[in-house]
Amino acid sequence: MGGTFDPPHVGHLLAASDAQEALGLDQVVWVPAARQPLKVAGHAATAADRLAMVRLVTADDPRFSVDAVAIKKAGLSFTVETLEAYARSSPGDELYLLLGTDVVKTFGRWRAPRRIAELARLAILHRTSNEGAVEK
Repeated sequence: MGGTFDPPHVGHLLAASDAQEALGLDQVVWVPAARQPLKVAGHAATAADRLAMVRLVTADDPRFSVDAVAIKKAGLSFTVETLEAYARSSPGDELYLLLGTDVVKTFGRWRAPRRIAELARLAILHRTSNEGAVEK
């Protein structure tokens, strides 16, 4: 589950929890972006602060982990690069990419969207009348 998380909030936690349950995921890995290419105007919080906030909000839930891979890389964060790194490090794992409906609208503008879809199953997270829903 990638994002700027500026700041991480209860909506992120609910989405991650809903996805973990609906998809039967072993783990939801939160990957804060260093710099999101479609939000180059900047962030209110630094990458280090956003990483610290994500670690704080996920710390008490064993279903969640945090990976600083995109922040350690620095520069712009491209999902395809992160997924390729995961595919190399865990070749037998089935990867899911959790996307909110707000982000799906821009998916065609991402770097290598077809490659992303080859590397991971896309799970679209949306809310309807106070109930969570996840599509595969």
